[in-house]
Amino acid sequence: MPALKEYDPAKTMYLKTDDGCTWVISEHEPPYLSSHNIGHLLPLFPGFVRIRKGVLVNPVFVKAVYHALLKYGLPAMVEMNDDTLFMVSIRRTKAVQAILSPATGL
Repeated sequence: MPALKEYDPAKTMYLKTDDGCTWVISEHEPPYLSSHNIGHLLPLFPGFVRIRKGVLVNPVFVKAVYHALLKYGLPAMVEMNDDTLFMVSIRRTKAVQAILSPATGL
């Protein structure tokens, strides 16, 4: 397996999986495609929140948290500073809202 790239978690907005690989999206750098899965990279990104199986977000770069309206079939959503929207898995909804809502002030 190739050596791990040096990552700066403070500049990384989020990680998302795509066909077994992981995209590392940073604030001012081009996206980086890692051959490692998100579970392998998880220890390198302390403080990040796993909002679904294939997405880790840095709370510093969360612009908004939209609470779930499960009664109407609407999942919780997380909006990043780059306007990317991620659905929160139903299993993680309460935990994610509890962690991210205070961090964003919403």
